[in-house]
This record gives sequence, C-alpha cells and structure tokens, in this order.
Amino acid sequence: MLSRTFWTQILFLVVVSFLLAPSAQAEIRTATVAVDGMACPFCAFGIEKRLKKVAGVGSVTISARKGTATLVAKAEKSIDVEQIPGAIKAAGFTPGSITVDAVGKVSTDERDRVVLKVSGADQTYLLASFDAQTEEELRAFAEKGALVSVRGAIHHHQEDLTAISPETVEEISK
Repeated sequence: MLSRTFWTQILFLVVVSFLLAPSAQAEIRTATVAVDGMACPFCAFGIEKRLKKVAGVGSVTISARKGTATLVAKAEKSIDVEQIPGAIKAAGFTPGSITVDAVGKVSTDERDRVVLKVSGADQTYLLASFDAQTEEELRAFAEKGALVSVRGAIHHHQEDLTAISPETVEEISK
C-alpha cells in the first residue's frame, strides 16, 4: 500500500511541473519570408538547411516557384524572427518581407503605444500601421487582457523596434 507521503510528493511534482511549464498560448507560430534569387531545388535545400537552425523552428517548407520559405514553430516554442534574415543571408540569398502569425496579449507600453507581448520568446512587438477602427479594437483587447491572434508583416520601426502591421486580429480567449 502506498503511503500518504508518496501521494503528497506526487501531487507536489504535478503542481510544480504545471507551474514551470512554458506557455503554449503565446508565440510566433509561423513566419513566411520572401527570398530573392531562389530559383532551383539546390537553392531551396541550402535555404531550408539554414532556416531549420533558427531558434524555435520545427519545420520549413520552401516554394521555389513563389520564392518563399514558410517556417512553423516547434510545439510550445516561438520562432525567433530576428534570426531569419541572417539565416537567409548566410545561405547566400536576400531576405524580403516577413509575415507572421503570432499569438499573445495586447497591452500598451509606457508611451501608450499598442504592443503585442509574445511570451514564447519573451518578445514584445509594436503594433503599427493600422486604421482607427483597428486601434480601437486593439485598445479594447488591451483593457481586458485578451489573448489574440495577429497576422501581419514584420518591419523595423523607429528607435530600432520590431513592429507588426496587423492584417487580421482575432480574440482567441474570452
């Protein structure tokens, strides 16, 4: 018969494991990057090899016809989009625009700018270049601490901040 101490220890381990587990709800889930100069399967192989080394990447799909690479995150990980241009340059090509699907919490920073906090890699992205209606919606999400899915283009903003220009924003928790 198992002792009460044994079951207490098991319960303690389960609770600690749950509390220390990485957040699966906030991350850069996919990133699609345009690659200038990619024309053949050999080119695609070299790019794929480099992109698989980007932190958080689980798989890479290359379309030489479209000139794009799509990166999908490992389970419970976030893609480090800052590493993507360097990986493409290391393969001998020129990186183009990057579009991401990100999940995180919308909030405002110390300057009252709308930001997306992505905890999978402890990253914060400025949300920029949107219309008044989208800003109103984002600020409402920030007020209630909603978890949202954002799809948009990554770009560098003033003060060397990385920004996402949202194309779509959807609440995924209530």
